[in-house]
Amino acid sequence: MGCVYFARRLQENVFKIGSAACLTDRMKKHSTTDPWLKPHGVIETDEYSLCETFLHNYYEIRRVDGTKEFFRFLPEELCDVVKVAELFLSRNLPTKRAADRFCHQQNESRVVAPSDRERDIYRELREIRQQQYRLEKQRELLESELKIVIGTASSLEGVASWKSHVKPHFDRTQLKVDNPAIFAKYTREQIERRFDLY
Repeated sequence: MGCVYFARRLQENVFKIGSAACLTDRMKKHSTTDPWLKPHGVIETDEYSLCETFLHNYYEIRRVDGTKEFFRFLPEELCDVVKVAELFLSRNLPTKRAADRFCHQQNESRVVAPSDRERDIYRELREIRQQQYRLEKQRELLESELKIVIGTASSLEGVASWKSHVKPHFDRTQLKVDNPAIFAKYTREQIERRFDLY
């Protein structure tokens, strides 16, 4: 079983949130690359990679500028960080996987009657979607302002980068026109279900 680990920079309120299949091997590596890191906490889990990514995104505002895995916490705050991770592993992840099992199944025509619990979830979800939409628009505005400042440069020093890259694009529409037989041969139907709120 692997783990998510918290390693503290000696005498600093800076913690590395990392993941490893073997903590002993990882700390040996740190002893040469960053000898000031000392283990401060461990969560044993087979889902260590997903849990690490979750924590990195959940605590984005605590991230040390210019780093990917280092975050600012007081030592006494680490207990709350561990609780957040454990809740993700015990509730969020298994609940999503249970729901995902139905994603590609053909739905029946029957309709399920909601309980008070489902009605509460419905109201809460609508509120969250509204907040999410408003935040997305605010994020879009702020990112656009930074992009305007960057212009044709590659980055804004210490803040953000905006670099060009070539992205391959498969033109399905043109293939369907030029060679419909090939298009049909490699087209597969797959059941997908779309979740919509009323």
